[in-house]
Amino acid sequence: MGELRPLGQDLTKESRALAEVLRELFEGLGVSVRRYAARRQRDPGTFSRYLNGTRMPPWSAIMDMLTDLAEHRGTTVTPEIIEYVRGLYESAFDANSSPKHAAQIIEQQLADADHVSRRRPGRRAAGPQAPHRRPGGAPQSDGGHAHRRA
Repeated sequence: MGELRPLGQDLTKESRALAEVLRELFEGLGVSVRRYAARRQRDPGTFSRYLNGTRMPPWSAIMDMLTDLAEHRGTTVTPEIIEYVRGLYESAFDANSSPKHAAQIIEQQLADADHVSRRRPGRRAAGPQAPHRRPGGAPQSDGGHAHRRA
């Protein structure tokens, strides 16, 4: 599995800290970069750059790794671990700020909000095929327009 290159000297201390933790997590999975990337439908070169600290991963990739490692070990991901890794992640983003990173942060926040909204009890998402209901309770079949009665 020794596919990972040494971390570059040009990394910020924040990027280095994140990359070191990601590598530690990854090593716990016991698989190669290529195999893990294929499992998660990610490009192996891109995933390798995440682990080398030369590219910021999306938060979803980190959460996937945390979840997969916990599953591999037969445990669960604790909120403390998530908070710790998220702190490293946000510090690395702040240290390497760019418009692309800002867009990734917004994307992460939207994904987090979506995740929270899906977990709320008693809430169902109505899909596009959900029929509109008339005041009387019967579904409308004409795309939302009521038929005129003669």
